[in-house]
Amino acid sequence: SGLGLGLARSCPNPNVDPNPNPNPNPNPQAHPQALTPALNPNPDANPKPEPHPKPTPISTRLGGGSGAPPARMRRPQRFGFVLGALLGASLGQRAQGWARVPRVNPKQRRLVAMATAPMATGDPALRVPPTGTPLRGVLFDMDGTLTDSDSVHFVAYRSTLARLAPEIPEITREFYDAEMSGQSNEIIVPKVLPDLPLEQQEQIWLQKEEEYRRLTSGGMERMEGLDAFLEWCEASGVKTIVVTNAPREDAVHTLTQLGLADRYVADMVIGTECAKAKPFPDPYLEGMRRLSLGAHECVAFEDSPSGAKSAVAAGLRTVAVLSGRTEEQMVASHGCVMGVRRYDDSRLLESLTEQLAEAPGA
Repeated sequence: SGLGLGLARSCPNPNVDPNPNPNPNPNPQAHPQALTPALNPNPDANPKPEPHPKPTPISTRLGGGSGAPPARMRRPQRFGFVLGALLGASLGQRAQGWARVPRVNPKQRRLVAMATAPMATGDPALRVPPTGTPLRGVLFDMDGTLTDSDSVHFVAYRSTLARLAPEIPEITREFYDAEMSGQSNEIIVPKVLPDLPLEQQEQIWLQKEEEYRRLTSGGMERMEGLDAFLEWCEASGVKTIVVTNAPREDAVHTLTQLGLADRYVADMVIGTECAKAKPFPDPYLEGMRRLSLGAHECVAFEDSPSGAKSAVAAGLRTVAVLSGRTEEQMVASHGCVMGVRRYDDSRLLESLTEQLAEAPGA
């Protein structure tokens, strides 16, 4: 019948000839649409209609492989599939992680951070030496320590001096690192321009700081590993403070650009507001006073010889942040106990974590 022929053509069976009778209607006038064009009496000479292509399985269209039908999912699998579709793959992975990892206390969390820290990048024998007293405080310098900003200060000084004091030779990076880095403007400018009246010296360093703020107004980056180290300090109950020789306006600007203003601006120590700025110990002594801690309970982080001299003179074990100098230079010549290129250095975390063991509740 016509219905049977239609079903055969729409649902072909690969084992059955889709056109078993090559001339089902010998009268073309009765059904002209059935024989157009006319068929050859020889069945083998007649073209056979192309079978309808099989629909592409959805697994193939979605990139699921060969197209073989998937095995029936068990109920837990179906639940996981629906949960993943509703909540997203990342949340599903977190949920699996929560199911597998037991709750850990702060000490275990510190050990996990230690185990996942990068390998040491300096002398493996160097550590922060213990004092027999638990570690309770960390004092940070700012420029070159929390952020690699010394290169910006160098550019700001060079361009300002070239514009306002063109008679002097252009400063080099070597001269800046040796004679200017880490020191206050009140020391730097008289060293470079000793014959200039004080009023003009002040104008130069004010112009330089304005240029620095302009160059860094688009945002600044924290040193590698600093975020993790600050979390480590907070979880360990270790207090932190910033001790800097930067002018207050610059310090507020830099900490704001780093997203650390709320944490440090209120209690930070400005070297030029002390009796003497770095390289004298006064700023670090003031920092420990504000933390209500002694030098044996604290560690300092510095990047410059001037800053390291100040911290060491205050009795602090000082870790060099190697943003511009080598570990050998800072240890052998400037009294640092070790140097790190990033705050999650395994040597640093191991030695500091060991010194938390004596703390109550650690």
